[in-house]
Amino acid sequence: MSRIGTYGAAQMYLTRIMSSQERLNTLQNQVATEKKSPNYTGLSTDSTRLINFENSISQANSFKQNNDVATTRLSTAQTAVDSVQTAIKDFRDILDNFATGNTTDPERIKDVQKWAVQSMAEIQSYLNTDVDGQYLFSGGRISTEPVQLTTTDITTFQSIYDGYNNTYPTTRAAHLQDVALTNDDTGTVTFQANRGAIIPANAGAFSKVNSGSLVTVGGTTNNNDDITVTGHLATNVNGKVMTETASAGAGAYITASTGNLTNATTGNLAFAFDADGNMVVTPTNANTLSDLSPGMRITIQGSTDGDADGFGDHDGAFVVSKVANGSITLVTDTKMAEVETMDVANLTLTADSADADSIPDTAVGLGAISGDAKFTVSGNTVTLTVPSGGTSLSTLFSAGDPITIAGSLDHDGSFQVSAVTANTVSFQINPDALRTSQFVPQSGRTDVTLDFEGRTVVLDATAAYGSLTFSPTGGGGETITAANANAFTDASGNISPKIGDLLTLSSTSGVNDGVYKVISNDGTNIVVESNTISNDSSTTATFNSTSWYKGDTSTLTHRVDTQASIDIGLQAADPAFEKALRAMGLIAQGVTGTAGGLDQNQDRIAAARYLISDALNSPSSGTPPYGEEDHRDIETLSSNIGTTQALLSQRNEKHTTFIGLFQARADSIENVDKTEAIVKLLDEQRAMEASYQTLATVRGLSLLNYMS
Repeated sequence: MSRIGTYGAAQMYLTRIMSSQERLNTLQNQVATEKKSPNYTGLSTDSTRLINFENSISQANSFKQNNDVATTRLSTAQTAVDSVQTAIKDFRDILDNFATGNTTDPERIKDVQKWAVQSMAEIQSYLNTDVDGQYLFSGGRISTEPVQLTTTDITTFQSIYDGYNNTYPTTRAAHLQDVALTNDDTGTVTFQANRGAIIPANAGAFSKVNSGSLVTVGGTTNNNDDITVTGHLATNVNGKVMTETASAGAGAYITASTGNLTNATTGNLAFAFDADGNMVVTPTNANTLSDLSPGMRITIQGSTDGDADGFGDHDGAFVVSKVANGSITLVTDTKMAEVETMDVANLTLTADSADADSIPDTAVGLGAISGDAKFTVSGNTVTLTVPSGGTSLSTLFSAGDPITIAGSLDHDGSFQVSAVTANTVSFQINPDALRTSQFVPQSGRTDVTLDFEGRTVVLDATAAYGSLTFSPTGGGGETITAANANAFTDASGNISPKIGDLLTLSSTSGVNDGVYKVISNDGTNIVVESNTISNDSSTTATFNSTSWYKGDTSTLTHRVDTQASIDIGLQAADPAFEKALRAMGLIAQGVTGTAGGLDQNQDRIAAARYLISDALNSPSSGTPPYGEEDHRDIETLSSNIGTTQALLSQRNEKHTTFIGLFQARADSIENVDKTEAIVKLLDEQRAMEASYQTLATVRGLSLLNYMS
């Protein structure tokens, strides 16, 4: 063997060449990709920083893309709101024009009612706008079409809402009502025709049924029908509808948070209906109820037991809804029907001492007990249970005794004990009843003006009619009875008003005022058309009312970045839309020439104009026709959408800036200088070539060649 090179030398050369090839390959990849390494390992200590920057870039891009989607939704919603605003303004102009002309002309009424229903359908279409299958105005129920009006056909609409028996809701609560009640909620339900009342066994069952709402009654023997709830009626603790009286008796007293108001202070308490069917209490001694204010919760006890059933005719728990001219207006306190748990240490019970009155005046001790006192409800009976081990309640109270409770959240007041044990005491509360009749029962009315056949008759005690009695039942409708026989006849003895006439009643009190269609007149009794109820008692009755709004009230939250979120949820039930739809429904109801027609109910025009104006730009000038309205409007809603769009745009600009900054820093970590990489590549390439040449030369060396 004459070769000079050794195996070890050859391996060393090859190792160095392979290292050079590896560097050459790395440089070739860097030139091709402009990246320092195809993986994070090649970046050594910079890899962690690069990963953080890439994560920040990915997160910012994700926020930016989501914000773009939200912007699209809001832009589409803005277009829909603008279209709704145009539809409302167009109807406002039509209604304003109608109001300046003959508002009883049948053709003009037909046109404006047609426009009302068409406008409702148009608004429904805009509010049912969706983006990528998600409805924009459904709140959180993005897969549910939000607006589902009962009908968009004027004929069908007026068959449902005739403006007389069934009227379109006048308040937001009634307009959006969505309830479903069964026997589990109501207990046995009693229908009282002579009071036009529906009374549940469970005291607070009807607390969510609003006056003016349309309810479908089912499961009964005689009363399955669509019924308009004309109001709520006050009952006593035995579930009997209260009637008017000049005096509730000398024993009647009011218990409020300010203390007891007895007959010695107030004088006799008179009860009378107001125009809404609520009870108004007026004391004989003026201004003696001045310490009471709207919202206060009171109880009345000790009133006269006229029907001898063991309960005062006007005893119950109420909320003061209005104070005016020294009188208070009452509505049923439905909070009494809720369960409650409280610390017994805060509970105070007061019993009646052995004096002349029946008013609790002596606080009683409960003994050394601690823990929770609980109020439970069954039907219209509330039971207070205190911890065992203290003074026996049966030694402090007996059935029939008065008791005053203080210190609770929902059950303060004076009551009549119905049952008692060692650690429980029970009392009854007054159920909240629904009124379905147009008349509230009254007698002796002499302040009523009757208009019919183009004539006006002012009624007073000396007129031929004498006084009037109103009854929610009789003759297939509701009845007006004159004190004097044959009073409802003309000079020739013919009935007047005639059957089919529209009778307008107006009075100083406003009670039972309205337009009614005469269906019977025997000279003494006028029967007016009404969707009356029949006497019934049902354990299977159901009450259902479905809202046109099928979305919910939840608000969709959109996260614009890591630190901030915004609300982008919209609801078709927003007051801006709801008020407009309600105004249009008020105008559309009722066929001209009927008692429920717009020609006979001209007050609806002013009411609708107010609501339309308030929907566009709240608060509108004038007095709200149906109580205080929510002041949200189209202008505010549109402005809020624009503000949210601007915020999204600002956040996206921030994300774009941050992405640029993060990308630049990431590039500085992972990218190579291409010129520098090419120079290094060429250098490495020349070194590689030299290595191969050297290896070849070494391998070609031979001792024989040298010796020759």
